[in-house]
Order: sequence, then C-alpha cells, then structure tokens
Amino acid sequence: MVKFTAYLVFLFAFLFVVASADYEITNPTAPTVWHKGSFATIRWLNLGKPDVKKTVIALRKGDPANLDHVMIINPSINANKRLFRFRVPKSLPAGNDYVLQIGEIGKQVSYSHPFTISD
Repeated sequence: MVKFTAYLVFLFAFLFVVASADYEITNPTAPTVWHKGSFATIRWLNLGKPDVKKTVIALRKGDPANLDHVMIINPSINANKRLFRFRVPKSLPAGNDYVLQIGEIGKQVSYSHPFTISD
C-alpha cells in the first residue's frame, strides 16, 4: 500500500509538472535502459520559454517524493537544442529508479519518466 501511495504521489506530481512545465523530456521513457559506459541520448521539447538560452540537466534517483541528487549531466546546455548525448558513468549504481530533471535549478523544473541504469 505504501508503494502504491508513493506511486500515486509521484504520478500526480509528474502530471502537474508536465501540465505547467516549460520542458517535456521525451527520452528517456519508462522502458528505457541505459548501460554504464555507453552513450545515452536525452531529448526534450521546449514548451514555454524559447527565449531562455541555457538550462540545466541533472540526474536524480530514488523515492519520487524525495529524489536524491546524483549528478549534473550538463550545467549550461542550449535549451533550444532539444538533444544531448553523453557517456553514462561506469561508477553509477544500477537501479530502476532514475529520472532526469531539466530546468533552472531553484525554479520550475520538469522530470522524465523513471528509467533504468544497468551494467
């Protein structure tokens, strides 16, 4: 029951963020698996602020109601580029509870669907 409640909290929070977000992450999606040491592609849509030139992409992990910061993937990417490729660090722990965060830190941000990082 606790897991289901946490899932509902995450789902409603996700839907709220998507409904009011400036960005929508279109890749990765829920069935996505990133392999450590391989290249991964991040894609997004810039929905609300085409005049914003730079944004931040971060990797988060854990409980959707209390995500842990894992790393900044790109601290200053062109928000209108809509695509970024990077090598998944081999040092990351495997897990199926990763999400990406995009937006200006301390302001409104958007999240991806949960995805998996494996060996």
